[in-house]
Amino acid sequence: MKKQFYKLLATNFGSGLSPVAPGTIGTLLTLLQLFALQYFLPHWFTASFTNNWPYLVLLFTLYLVGHFISDRLTHQSEDKDPKWIVIDEVVGMGIAVYAIPFSYLHFLIAFALFRLFDIAKPWHVGWADKKLKGASGIMLDDVIAGVYANVVLQLLILFF
Repeated sequence: MKKQFYKLLATNFGSGLSPVAPGTIGTLLTLLQLFALQYFLPHWFTASFTNNWPYLVLLFTLYLVGHFISDRLTHQSEDKDPKWIVIDEVVGMGIAVYAIPFSYLHFLIAFALFRLFDIAKPWHVGWADKKLKGASGIMLDDVIAGVYANVVLQLLILFF
């Protein structure tokens, strides 16, 4: 029962089980979940995700849960970074939109940038993916990709 619950969270409610591009599908579902947060949660929680400690607490909690679940689900597995685990994409995409003004365009650009950095794995993203083992490697490459996406989008907003 516990393992099924862990899998439900790890796959972001099954989106990671997609036979095609599970990371992208998991990130798309995350994007929809973030849109829903904007509309259904109180303004004090979302506030365009700008300088908002409840949102940061949520991201940190998701990171810890993702790390714990990834560790449990891969502990005795041959595959140390299964594609169906997409809770790391949830955290990375959450970071990509932090302190970004809420608009469909900004969120879509954040999505595109996050997927670009997550797939291409430049600089520290690739280092984390290759050098870190277990749950840390699963989670941190997406955290770094999310930070890169956020910084690039912040600069685009600032200069354009």
